[in-house]
Amino acid sequence: MSLQKELESVVKTYTTEIGLIGNFVRDVDRSLTRKQKRKPKSEFTQEHAKELRSVVEALDGVLSGKVGEVNLNISNEVSKFILQKIIPLKHEKFLSEMALSYLISHQEAFLKDYIFEILVHRKYLLRSGTTITFEEVNNHSSMKALISFLSQKEVDVIGHGSIDDAAEYIKKKFNIDMTEHAKWDELREANYRRNIIIHNRAKTNDIYCRKTGYKHRNKHLTTSNKYVLDSVETVKSVIEFLHEKIELKLKLKKGPNKKLNTDAAKNAVPVRQVNLSTRLHLSRRPLGAIRRQEV
Repeated sequence: MSLQKELESVVKTYTTEIGLIGNFVRDVDRSLTRKQKRKPKSEFTQEHAKELRSVVEALDGVLSGKVGEVNLNISNEVSKFILQKIIPLKHEKFLSEMALSYLISHQEAFLKDYIFEILVHRKYLLRSGTTITFEEVNNHSSMKALISFLSQKEVDVIGHGSIDDAAEYIKKKFNIDMTEHAKWDELREANYRRNIIIHNRAKTNDIYCRKTGYKHRNKHLTTSNKYVLDSVETVKSVIEFLHEKIELKLKLKKGPNKKLNTDAAKNAVPVRQVNLSTRLHLSRRPLGAIRRQEV
């Protein structure tokens, strides 16, 4: 299959799956909203409403630090009403945080799969200075298998880095500036928010504040379903942006004749000259015929 077809397939696969994440969030959000709008089964009197206000005032006092611990005697009717409203909110928190984490993992996987296809089909773009051992070379029965191995090795490095590292890689490799996208800052924030959700219980840390410009450390960030749905559209638009730029850069479609980054082109290593840690030099011969050269 041609490179253009492979890239289109990757884009279609991920935009479809990301769209399904958005659909899932919408469906569950509607369900939670219906639960919150249900009327109490028992009659909710004026006395119950007054009791509820006193509970809210007491909780506000505790949260603000104005009062210490408080003892509340809550009727069954008010207790059930509070649970009816609070539980859906708690469910929304779980849903939105899990959905955002799943969404960003798809974004990261997309970048790896997309760039992998480019490297496999355009071998000259493989990173300069890539080193592999004689044993690694000997484990592959063909040049195609070796190219696939080297390409995967390179994209795995992208997967271990941050969203900013990925943008820097794309800039150096293809001379495409991802920061030109109108929603790039939103995408960066979503990535660093996902990190603190997973590693810091959604509380801001030094990295998040430094990367996003947020001023308050150790503050819990609330992630709503609307935030996730907005992030879904942002990720999809960034994928489309990158794909359009790549099509022009690699001349997969007719467009402005823009060259790849000059430095990247100079540093691109032909496959037959991959620098091996054991000073192996690949040639046109079958891999079994490669001989180890003495230093």
